[in-house]
Amino acid sequence: MSKILIPTFFSNYGGSVFILLKANEILKKDYNVILKAPLKEADLNNFSILPTITKKQQLKLLPKLIVHFFKELFWIKNNKIDIIYVHDYPTLYIYGVIAKLLNKKVIWHVHDGNIKKINRKLNFILSYKRIYIAKFQNNDDFNSCYIPNYVDKLNISKKVSEIKNIVIASSICDRKNQKFGIKVIRHTDKKLFLYGGILEENYFKNLEIDNKQIFYKGFKDKKKIFEFSDLIFMPSKEEAQPLIFLEALMNKIRVLVPNIESVNEIAKMIDYEKYLYEDENIKDCLDKMKLLENLSDRELEEIQNKVIENFSLKKFEKNLLECFKNV
Repeated sequence: MSKILIPTFFSNYGGSVFILLKANEILKKDYNVILKAPLKEADLNNFSILPTITKKQQLKLLPKLIVHFFKELFWIKNNKIDIIYVHDYPTLYIYGVIAKLLNKKVIWHVHDGNIKKINRKLNFILSYKRIYIAKFQNNDDFNSCYIPNYVDKLNISKKVSEIKNIVIASSICDRKNQKFGIKVIRHTDKKLFLYGGILEENYFKNLEIDNKQIFYKGFKDKKKIFEFSDLIFMPSKEEAQPLIFLEALMNKIRVLVPNIESVNEIAKMIDYEKYLYEDENIKDCLDKMKLLENLSDRELEEIQNKVIENFSLKKFEKNLLECFKNV
């Protein structure tokens, strides 16, 4: 039986970690899988989110990182690991080099949405095979698998006759574009509630949170967020496969999303294209909000059924196991 190591430098939150943990459960059915969280073991605080720390702080981490590198290299060699399965850049770079030195294979589950930023040549050298969650990511990579992330149905039952409470649930940072969401809400009589961890402190401080129309609520259980929401708003500048978009529709919650590449790809699969607003266009965004308010329960159920058909756990599991069998 092949031995698989799944390491991650990320804390236990966010869409990619959610998928990583589920992949771990699935692969254990056919493989000997070891899941490690070196972030805690190596004490590399915030290494996974480099934009949140200064260059000076990053340099201070370097000695710990070097020690960790050699510690992991000998551990992998002694434990006779066959495949290393990575989900984020820090683990790709560290374990990719280790894999090259030990002649091991790395499978990289690519969650990055902006493929132009990916140094493809270096990353292809460090990884034996790639898993893409969206078709637009591929760009003629012949040693890869296309496996869309699955989404959960939380059995939420609510009918919305009028949209009052609008929610943006994501990490607070420029990429997630909460500022545009606030601009849009200022043109309405509705309330906006922000949920999520603060990745960029300065960005958060510049948000116009007045606790009258705009509120910050920190972390909360996903089911409770959906039960509270009349509309989920996702104003992101870029995504690979936006889980909040699919999760909301899976649970029959309306979603206001921009016409960016990843969203457009999903929208074509589930007949949601007419509800996408043009990026950064406030007027079009408000028009699409009204359109969503008039979306009937029957139409919402039809969209939900298409999400279930295309993004089920059963399909994700089948594709993942198939991908690993061909390594």
